[in-house]
Amino acid sequence: SGGGSVGLVGPASTTGNAAIQLKLPVADGSAGQVLKTDGSGNLSWVSLNEITHIDQWRLTTDFTDEQEPIASNLERAIDANGADGYGTLGDPMTQSSGVFTFPVTGIWKVEFSASWANTNPSSNVETRIDFTIDNGSNWTRVARSFDSISDDGSDNVYANTYCSAILDITDVSQRKVQFDAKHEATTVTCVGHADENITCMTFTRLGDT
Repeated sequence: SGGGSVGLVGPASTTGNAAIQLKLPVADGSAGQVLKTDGSGNLSWVSLNEITHIDQWRLTTDFTDEQEPIASNLERAIDANGADGYGTLGDPMTQSSGVFTFPVTGIWKVEFSASWANTNPSSNVETRIDFTIDNGSNWTRVARSFDSISDDGSDNVYANTYCSAILDITDVSQRKVQFDAKHEATTVTCVGHADENITCMTFTRLGDT
């Protein structure tokens, strides 16, 4: 209504002077979708498999007892005491008593990194990611990692454990994760902090399920 025009302009020539015909879809796509060809000229709307969600949580205080799962003193890094610099993308993860719920379906990468301190004696430490497909009626261990903290007579000896899993979240009401932290000695501390990611969980949506 304001004048002007919009048009599609073909190239000056095609490869081998071939006759190219492109068939458009029957309707507009959804926001953010792009046109894809099947190699025979048929075009369709598809969603790009791009990262649309990233979220990070952390343990805010130390604990010395084993946690199966870690059910308290958890917060989103971006919400921590007004700390600057932390970012997120898309809708956030939510958690209740250490059980994390995904905001949308998709293929998700879940990472768990835990830091440990020990004074005496030596101890093994272990972290695990547990996954349920039936809203917690049953849990399956999908990833875990180990390390050993040996007493060397110093004030503190440190270790870090890391594990990750790529999960297919087809139903956000049923498929959830939780995190365990285990050790063998009462002198072991799993280290948390309210302003830094020392023991933390990272959730990245990689694409559509």
